[in-house]
Amino acid sequence: MSTSSFLLKFISGLAAGGLLTGDAAWAHGTTATVEHTVTVRVNYETGQPLADAQVSVYSPAAPDTPWTTGMTNASGAFEFTPTPAEPGNWEVIVRKAGHGEVVTIPIGTDSGAMASGGTLSSVQKLLIGAAVVWGCLGTALFFARRPAARSSLIDRTTQHKEV
Repeated sequence: MSTSSFLLKFISGLAAGGLLTGDAAWAHGTTATVEHTVTVRVNYETGQPLADAQVSVYSPAAPDTPWTTGMTNASGAFEFTPTPAEPGNWEVIVRKAGHGEVVTIPIGTDSGAMASGGTLSSVQKLLIGAAVVWGCLGTALFFARRPAARSSLIDRTTQHKEV
């Protein structure tokens, strides 16, 4: 194949494709859409993905009716594209055999997503600590009593139950 025949075929191909004539056949009327997809990934505490779990997504416009439902994939992930016209807190509920998570995702706000299984506040930590101390102190005082007093206490409890 000579160089001149190659150039002739190349130029005729360009003309047939509309490149040299300015026809719109090259673009085929395409449009582009930008979507902000949300990915929720759920794992067990061990790090293993919560695969094939049921997912329900609730929009702020209808918080009682699922906006969409589905299943997590093998890596414990679920993707959805919320409607930008519905700003507010979107709620995602993921469940599988007694395990699950509830995630609130603010759309159209500057806040980040919040999971229900997150960290504890300082007040919650204080109450948990006080409950543990109270339980340990009560148990220690119970067993510090004389054995005879302890058995009479148990006997009185048993007698009230038998009545």
